[in-house]
Amino acid sequence: NINGKDVTVLVSKYIQGQELDVDDEDNYRMAEALLKSRGVYMHDINILGNILIKEGGLFFVDGDQMVLSQESRQQRSVSLATRQLEEQIKAHHLIKLKRAETEENTEDIEYYKSLIADLDALIGEEEQTPAPGRRFKLAAPEEGTLVAKVLKNELKK
Repeated sequence: NINGKDVTVLVSKYIQGQELDVDDEDNYRMAEALLKSRGVYMHDINILGNILIKEGGLFFVDGDQMVLSQESRQQRSVSLATRQLEEQIKAHHLIKLKRAETEENTEDIEYYKSLIADLDALIGEEEQTPAPGRRFKLAAPEEGTLVAKVLKNELKK
């Protein structure tokens, strides 16, 4: 149920397991190592419920933000859908960073800066720090992408 409307969900296999506590560093590293061994990266690994554990085995039950790892990207290119997903994730992080800066929330500022740096490293972009006093310019909504429109609307707040 999303926004009061029923939606169809594809379930390929029902797993009755326990939610993996990713706040526990050992659990997080175990999940991260398994992903790395499979050549993938999970943007939302930290969301409780995305990974279940049953009889010592890990099950990734929400793979909508699972993409090729940095190492795998050296062997093959990512799809357009992956690029668009990561563009939206970065836009989300930029919005949250801007909000944290406005609220002068140092902890969130550092958190979102680190997420952006991690994403840039994953996709092979060098961090682009704007010069002091400079802001990024958004395309006009009729010219820009969905991300530009979302950014423009969020930055007005």
